[in-house]
Amino acid sequence: MSNKGSISKSDIRKLYPEPKELVRDAHAPGFDDSTQRFIKASSLLLLSSTNAGGDIDITPRGGPPGFISIVESNKIAFLNEMGNNKVLTLSNLAENAKVGLMFLIPGVAEIVRAYGIAVAVSDQEYIESLGGNPKRNKTAIQIEISKVFPHCSTAMNRSGIWQKEKWPDRDEFSIPGLMEMAEGLAAYRLQLQNEGENGNSS
Repeated sequence: MSNKGSISKSDIRKLYPEPKELVRDAHAPGFDDSTQRFIKASSLLLLSSTNAGGDIDITPRGGPPGFISIVESNKIAFLNEMGNNKVLTLSNLAENAKVGLMFLIPGVAEIVRAYGIAVAVSDQEYIESLGGNPKRNKTAIQIEISKVFPHCSTAMNRSGIWQKEKWPDRDEFSIPGLMEMAEGLAAYRLQLQNEGENGNSS
């Protein structure tokens, strides 16, 4: 990838002004009462993790409000529900415990963001204490928060994500489903692989 036009960290403030004082100061190493109330109402969590090679993964975690347990003012936990069994997040946490978080509430444009250190726990008693079933919930994820801050509604409002009248028409945009994308990407990967093999043999 070309670095043309890339700017250095020292050049950033030449392009963007300093944030307002409250924006700069609106963070803490744990949840206050207001952000605890937000987390308790959240039904969608975006969790980013990174492996030892620096590859970043972002995965959605969802459940009814309250699926994220506030263990302490700076610690949360949630059950690791069954999914596609790629276990990318768990694999990443085994190599690099640092995570990023975005907590969302349907219909609410504001977001709470956080950074922290995460561990995957397989202790059955702990899983049961979170309301899990060890037969279905093989692990839980516990995160010690190092920084929490709110994020304004600008991007969500621009996207119209919670405004039904702004949602794209699936047929008009020919929006694909899961299986179409899965099959398409698998075929495309094989195509590229075959083209690469043919190119190497010529």
